[in-house]
Amino acid sequence: MGHFTSLAMNAAVCLAVSLLLRTVAKVIKRLYFHSLARYPGPLLAATTLWYKTYYDIVMDGGWAEHLEHLHSVYGEHAICATRLLLILPNDFRYNCENWT
Repeated sequence: MGHFTSLAMNAAVCLAVSLLLRTVAKVIKRLYFHSLARYPGPLLAATTLWYKTYYDIVMDGGWAEHLEHLHSVYGEHAICATRLLLILPNDFRYNCENWT
């Protein structure tokens, strides 16, 4: 039974390390190699959609107000999500689910 427990522990550690490495690789890709990486914006918003979720759920739907703040800080081009590019004042909005 001890050998099985050790084997299960090794598998769990390998899985955890694999998930961590995959997450780090995704963050690096989104920050440096993504097609929207050259546009300014918060780093957390560029790497995950949890940034928007926080403002939608925890801040009681304060995402629209926060977008205005982001545009005042970063100018007319601001990255607000990993698959979303908002350009103001022309009010151009693009959202493509196929971008990775």
